[in-house]
Amino acid sequence: MAPETAPDTSSRPEYNYPSAFQQRILAMMVFDGPNFQLYERTIKPEYFENQVFRDIAEIIVDFYHSYSRPPQPDELLQKIGELLASNPNRPENEYFSEHRQICAIGPGEKFDCARDEVEAFAKYEAMRNALIEGAGILKEEKDYGPIKKLVEKALEVSANGNSLEVISLAERERKSATWFWHNKIPSAKLSLIVGDPGVGKSFFTSFIASAVTTGCTLPPTRHALEQGRVIIISAEDGIDDVIVPRIEDNHGDKSRIDVIRGTREGRLFSLAKDLPKLEALIISKPDLRLIIIDPVSAYFGSSNIDTHRDTDVRSVLDPLAILAEKHGVTIIGVMHLNKSQVLSAIYRVSGSTAFVATARSVWAITREKREEEDKSKRYFTPIKTNLSSGDEPGLVWKINDLGAVVFPDLGAVPPSLETQLAAPAPARPTRVDKAKEFLKRMLKDTPQEAEDMKKLAEVEGISWMTLRRAKDELKIESKKEAGVHAPWFWVLPGVPFPGHISQPPEGQGAQISPT
Repeated sequence: MAPETAPDTSSRPEYNYPSAFQQRILAMMVFDGPNFQLYERTIKPEYFENQVFRDIAEIIVDFYHSYSRPPQPDELLQKIGELLASNPNRPENEYFSEHRQICAIGPGEKFDCARDEVEAFAKYEAMRNALIEGAGILKEEKDYGPIKKLVEKALEVSANGNSLEVISLAERERKSATWFWHNKIPSAKLSLIVGDPGVGKSFFTSFIASAVTTGCTLPPTRHALEQGRVIIISAEDGIDDVIVPRIEDNHGDKSRIDVIRGTREGRLFSLAKDLPKLEALIISKPDLRLIIIDPVSAYFGSSNIDTHRDTDVRSVLDPLAILAEKHGVTIIGVMHLNKSQVLSAIYRVSGSTAFVATARSVWAITREKREEEDKSKRYFTPIKTNLSSGDEPGLVWKINDLGAVVFPDLGAVPPSLETQLAAPAPARPTRVDKAKEFLKRMLKDTPQEAEDMKKLAEVEGISWMTLRRAKDELKIESKKEAGVHAPWFWVLPGVPFPGHISQPPEGQGAQISPT
């Protein structure tokens, strides 16, 4: 009698849904546009039988998340091509063959029973995966409680969208926020640095990047950064003549910095299309600490995405924020301010308010513009800091003669952000300005006698000394007709003066000195 052998509980049970049915589900996901939200809520890529099906399903679901619609067949083909380009060991023929099968099913098919089919498929797969995972728990003799939760969660799957991911707080523990830069830039989150063109945003992010590559400290608390690699995605700055000099001037380690310019297909990098490629790059660099995107708006990558619409912006930024948390990488996006000088600071960031809403931390870079202050000063001031324990005062910084970012006074506090971003107050006119306006008004059409000008100025409250200074600054000439007793006239440049012109002899002339 043959000895009994224990069943292999790690093997997957015989598959219940044939390949043709799974192809039909994939065709539904592409061609059944009215129900795409049904598939987005219900279908998970891991429900499919083989890697090819799983990859195609993942491409479709990612497309849903990015564009809130199903992909067109040619868009699906393009995404498959991008996947194969980044994974050359995948069986290319199988992917393209499945694409042809899906496209052959879709256009002429009526998906009347889609809801029932999808619900049955999803429930079966969710339960099967729960049982396989539960078998693993049993083999390792762990607490059996999680098995019940796995099964309950699988039973909740419904094509009506009633399956919610509910997390009991009893299962969670309190955690403190972790910081990339203490109380300023949180770790593994999306943050923004914003400002007008030319204020030094890229200088400042180059300083931060350099600090990461050397693991040096950042003010004001001498917070040491975890040393690691940096990726810079830059559309505006030259690599050799801008990025490299700034990293060197801030004593960064160039060997730890990579710059993404575009894709090998010859187009600009796109946050909407190329996030899987970016994730693959992140995975290949385990010591990656920081990604800088400068500017964020340059990488939305599609004319169909409106950066002033909340839903469009979130369709791009939400997956980016999830990516940061998933891999523990801090992401800093650079953005411009809009031109309005009457809105509060939080509404000055260009584009949709979803940019500010999605980011966990938003800081402004501004320059000093008050006449009585040092114009070389720059400020790093918070607009929004969701995770910090209190109000952060910001920092005062400069770019020194060597091109490095320095903090001349760590005790200095920037002026209020509303003051920095407000329109400059018009300068109050000086006494000389008032006198100049008076002279231009009086002399714009015809010369006037100097004696009369003196008397009229006195009526206006303008002193003789102030009037003389205004006359000199406006280059008003003193002229007279021939004759010893002819009066002197003041003539504004460009205004004709009739008659013979002569200048007064030294020590003589009109009662009012013409100069």
